[in-house]
Amino acid sequence: MLLPGRRSASGEHAAGGGAGYAFTVPTLRGWRGVAARLEEWFENAWITLRGDPCPGYVHDLDLIEERLATAGFRLRRRDRYRLWHIAVYERFAV
Repeated sequence: MLLPGRRSASGEHAAGGGAGYAFTVPTLRGWRGVAARLEEWFENAWITLRGDPCPGYVHDLDLIEERLATAGFRLRRRDRYRLWHIAVYERFAV
């Protein structure tokens, strides 16, 4: 699930990073995003039934990409594998 008000640390991590930044997260976009949300919902239901206090969530890719751009990165390569979003960013000189 996407938690409103939840801050993504990606931008903060990238700001202190080197020349590159790569990450992979469950995708939020398109039919894969719908499938990822459903998967998270079922997984979180199971976690709740077991009494585990650590639910998962689907990351807001737009927010991550915005923070990376603000930190001085540009997208070098993007791909996906099944329900996963994969991205590689590089720092660019202003």
